[in-house]
Amino acid sequence: MNRKIVFHETGNSQVLKLSEEKIPVPGQGEVVVAMKAVGLNRADNLFHNGFYLVTPHFPSSLGIEGAGVVHDTAKDVTEFRKGEVVSILPNFDLRNYGVLGDYALVPAGSLMKLPDNFSMVDGASVWMPYFTAYAGLVLKGDLKRRKAPFVVISAASSSVGLAAIQVAKRYHATVIATTRTSDKKSFLLENGADYVIATAEENLGEEIMKITNNRGFDIALDAVAGSFVNQLVMAAAPEASIVIYGALSLEETPYPLLQATAKGLNISSLHVDVNLLKHPPRLEEAKNDIISGFGEGIYNQKIDKSFSFENFREAFEYLEKGDLKGKIIIENFQTSEH
Repeated sequence: MNRKIVFHETGNSQVLKLSEEKIPVPGQGEVVVAMKAVGLNRADNLFHNGFYLVTPHFPSSLGIEGAGVVHDTAKDVTEFRKGEVVSILPNFDLRNYGVLGDYALVPAGSLMKLPDNFSMVDGASVWMPYFTAYAGLVLKGDLKRRKAPFVVISAASSSVGLAAIQVAKRYHATVIATTRTSDKKSFLLENGADYVIATAEENLGEEIMKITNNRGFDIALDAVAGSFVNQLVMAAAPEASIVIYGALSLEETPYPLLQATAKGLNISSLHVDVNLLKHPPRLEEAKNDIISGFGEGIYNQKIDKSFSFENFREAFEYLEKGDLKGKIIIENFQTSEH
């Protein structure tokens, strides 16, 4: 049998149920993976709450990122074979697939062979945060071409925030991390940030101007949106890039046209699937950067907490609190593959 997490209505973690079903059979272009580790993301939380970019089809499965062992493949799938260790990339439609189960049915195009220097936990936790960081800072923010840039990273204690700190530092940026309160300042400084601003206690614009000698920042990777974008615009340098990848504020985000035009700013949104995963050259560039970064010890994934599959609801409740210091992992699935 296959235990999997499903939900029949949108809502908080209490709507999530454990279902027992037959192990899926792959259809054309599909693979069944015996799961070993799953990384939770804010997208999972938004999806089961009904706030994500797509609306669930009930009953809906859950989970967009993981690692495991190939259990079965459709006859037309030739690039993967049974017993091969793989990562599942977050580039499939959540309405049709989900990886939170002992066995996950996924499109073959969402798989990649697990790099030799990656553990199962690495393979389940690295791609979403580092793809987001790389796409936002390098592809959209033009990080590599900027000389000694100042980079602002909001919600910096999240898995994406911590990955973004490392990507920014790899390309010689000075990192200004933001967090709501000062209780995470020491954690962020220990994890590579050069400066930390507690936005509920300090004036964001004033602090950025002090740090940058009144020049302003060059790139911001923002998970907050809403009125926070207006604060960023006021503290941006001419021709800075503001890349918005999240909406933690759950506020409307009006476009500050006059202020942005006066500085010639580039304000854009980021969706990892649309902006990176659907473009093979960009995807290959990002994968090479991430694999080499881990191989050279430049990148180091921070795991906040790991939960057993049986304790899935506790894991999602922890995710809902939003007080993360890295990635949440679910492990200990019941499969026959090793």
